[in-house]
Amino acid sequence: MHKNVAAPVWSAWGGPPDHPLWNATFSSAVPASLVAAFASSLASPVPLARAVWNIPAAPASISPSQPL
Repeated sequence: MHKNVAAPVWSAWGGPPDHPLWNATFSSAVPASLVAAFASSLASPVPLARAVWNIPAAPASISPSQPL
């Protein structure tokens, strides 16, 4: 049996369980350090500094169907 390295092995989502506002899925090809950094950023109490010009206009501009 061959392992499918593109298969999702870890995922997270935010918002209501029946209609999440966002999701992230990581395959086994993603380094564990990147998944750990992602999880750490979600748990951090430090506010995210953003300026008006670097906030996406719509979530549709970010493709959730593309694996990292």
